[in-house]
Amino acid sequence: MYGDYELNAHAVLKYAWTYDFFRTFHSIIYRQIEVPTVMLRAFHHFIRNQVDVHMASDLFVRRAKTANRLFSISDLQKVLYRPPRPVRDLSRVLHRKALLMPGSLYLFALKHFPRQRIIFLISDKSDVKAVRGRKMPANFDVIDYRKALKRTAVSPKITAKIVRKCKQIAKSESNHPVFSRPEFVPWFCKKIGKVLRQIKLCDLILKKHPIQLIVHHNELDAPGSILALLSSKYRLPFLFVQMHMLSDESVTPAKASKYFVWGEQYRKWFEQKGIESQNIYEIGSLSFENISRQKYTSASKLRKALGIPDHFRIIAWTTQSFPTQVNFLLIKW
Repeated sequence: MYGDYELNAHAVLKYAWTYDFFRTFHSIIYRQIEVPTVMLRAFHHFIRNQVDVHMASDLFVRRAKTANRLFSISDLQKVLYRPPRPVRDLSRVLHRKALLMPGSLYLFALKHFPRQRIIFLISDKSDVKAVRGRKMPANFDVIDYRKALKRTAVSPKITAKIVRKCKQIAKSESNHPVFSRPEFVPWFCKKIGKVLRQIKLCDLILKKHPIQLIVHHNELDAPGSILALLSSKYRLPFLFVQMHMLSDESVTPAKASKYFVWGEQYRKWFEQKGIESQNIYEIGSLSFENISRQKYTSASKLRKALGIPDHFRIIAWTTQSFPTQVNFLLIKW
């Protein structure tokens, strides 16, 4: 369910082209971040149909595998993790005492860090739901990422310069199966504006606020993916806390300083990816901490409401906040 150690045909093509994307366009840099590295999910969506078509060709897959020497998930970690060079060590600045974390971790922070300065980043519906109607302690602050992103602007000159560079590089890649497609440059131009604003906003948040440490549960999407890279730029610890079931797609490449995972199987899985064992901690699921605070009906009331006879045994199973269609697939599996 997590993903095999050895790469299948689909993974070989997807990540071989991802590696090409990172290498070929590595000179497109904004605020010390290689821009392609934060376009991972969008790029995978762009090449999805192309991967599905070519993965049926054993010869095509074999060439991609041997040319890039991509055979396992640990190989992917080595070539796809491209952190920026450190420019400043903000972790040593004495007044920096705040923790930055998503709003979805509000109850966790309230229980374990009630007196710590906490800055909650509100970037999706789960964050909004977690903090809605809460009377926050004076040491808790909130940054509405989505509203701030709308106010963030990048110089048109910088954007135009990056677009020109992309066009120049793509023009020289006339034989590449992805970059030679007529849709590639328009796709890049459409995505680049928002990507640059996201990088700028995350960079400003880390510089303007007294953040000492970052906690997040998402390395794949912004803002988590960008904060993970910027943590290397500023030498700020980035702690990944597992909140959902993970697959290779979720954490390839892995970027965090430390990983806090559900249990032994995920620890072994991260070790296979190439993460050092001393940087992985088994802590269980924080989601269950939140669930334990909710009120539930009694077994007798549940039986009565659902018409279940007393002599019938009830078996409950746990899942997570996936859409119903996905949960049915998990049940089937």
